[in-house]
Amino acid sequence: MKVITKEVIIGFDPSYLSKSVSKTHRVVYYWSGVAGKSKWGLEVAGFAAIDPILTTACHLDAYQTPTKEDLESLGDAFGLLC
Repeated sequence: MKVITKEVIIGFDPSYLSKSVSKTHRVVYYWSGVAGKSKWGLEVAGFAAIDPILTTACHLDAYQTPTKEDLESLGDAFGLLC
């Protein structure tokens, strides 16, 4: 049984997690295209390896979207302007 073929597509899926309290790290307002407005919560970017031959996908990794402040401080650390 093959786990995955050589024909692979990398998939990206941004997901929104609603949060009701502000004690979670990086909880801010994010734009929700579905709702058409900003919503309070977390935004997570998921990545997967998609095999169109076997019609299956394997989760690779997920990252929490950095806040504007995190991006600005990261830019300062590398000498970049955001």
